[in-house]
Amino acid sequence: RIGPALLAALCWAPAGAPAASAAGVDPADLAWRPQPGTTVPLALTLDEDGRPVILQALMGRPVIRSLGYYRCPTLCGTTRAELVAALSGSGLQAGRDYTLVAASIDGAETPAIAAAAKAADLVAVPGTPERSWHYLTGDAAPLAGSVGFPFRWDAGLHQFMHPAGVVVLTGTGMVSAYLEGVGFTGDMLRDAVRAAARGTVAAAPSPVLLLCLRYDSATGRYPLAIEKVLRLAAGATVAAVLVLLAVLHRRRRRAGCPMTG
Repeated sequence: RIGPALLAALCWAPAGAPAASAAGVDPADLAWRPQPGTTVPLALTLDEDGRPVILQALMGRPVIRSLGYYRCPTLCGTTRAELVAALSGSGLQAGRDYTLVAASIDGAETPAIAAAAKAADLVAVPGTPERSWHYLTGDAAPLAGSVGFPFRWDAGLHQFMHPAGVVVLTGTGMVSAYLEGVGFTGDMLRDAVRAAARGTVAAAPSPVLLLCLRYDSATGRYPLAIEKVLRLAAGATVAAVLVLLAVLHRRRRRAGCPMTG
């Protein structure tokens, strides 16, 4: 898993560019603002398959909250794919252990778009009860605000800017834990869901500045390209390991201890 400090540096300091130059905004304005212990607006009504759904009706067991939008051209699909993969390897059973609730921040997206995204995601977790996954549309701004998920439309890039990750709620709708960025595992998700089932509220995590953006050569803006970040992170990890081995080798030589293979 990529460390928060390294990830922030990779996202916001490409080729010496100043941090505030990305999409003309301060990246801190688009980072998660964790609010552990806060209760989401349970009276909020959104749309599912053309029918109104009150959030309160989706509570009762731990809820995995996924925010973003279904037609996102960059990181949202990656985040949802990571979530689905983690669910597949978690041993958790939808409808028994958790409820999945995805909500679009794009008010122009329709129930048909949400239904298509849900159908595609369900393929990756065979046997999941369809009624335990809810893909919603409508005005999700109150919900996003309650969990500290900022987002902004960029007219030049024609896409939303927002952070990446998921939120785990207790069965009463209280924020229990955050899994920020991408790369969380099935074990991590299972532990978070089980903690939420006990009503546990985890401490706010260290900030991870992984934003859903991409570079636009026409505007000269340089937001995040997730593939580049992952390649750079992998290279930085290899470099760090090599440096560590070199340091250990020098220490062993000074101590008169030969390195063994």
